[in-house]
Amino acid sequence: MEQLRIKPTPMVRIAIIAGSLAMLTIWGITRIPAIPGWNDPLEDGFSFVSAAWASISFFPLGLSALLGGVGGGEKAIARARLHLMSGGLLLVLVLLLALFRRGDLLID
Repeated sequence: MEQLRIKPTPMVRIAIIAGSLAMLTIWGITRIPAIPGWNDPLEDGFSFVSAAWASISFFPLGLSALLGGVGGGEKAIARARLHLMSGGLLLVLVLLLALFRRGDLLID
């Protein structure tokens, strides 16, 4: 069975690079809650949780997608698309968990 080949056109590469830069921007935004409590002795450390999980999961996916988009080969583009979809699914999961935690999606 032959796999579908994606021809790396410039528009596909630009879209992948833009998506990966958005992922890296979201990763950078997770650092913001930790900045105000950096030297606060009353800080309990929970402001660093989002930054730690984003560094483990979102940063490698975004960086790999960026490198795949810049590289531009068929395998690199296929891998970059996979990593963008994985990051998008991870983002949807986090948003759904946040909505469930707030209680907006609970059915009475």
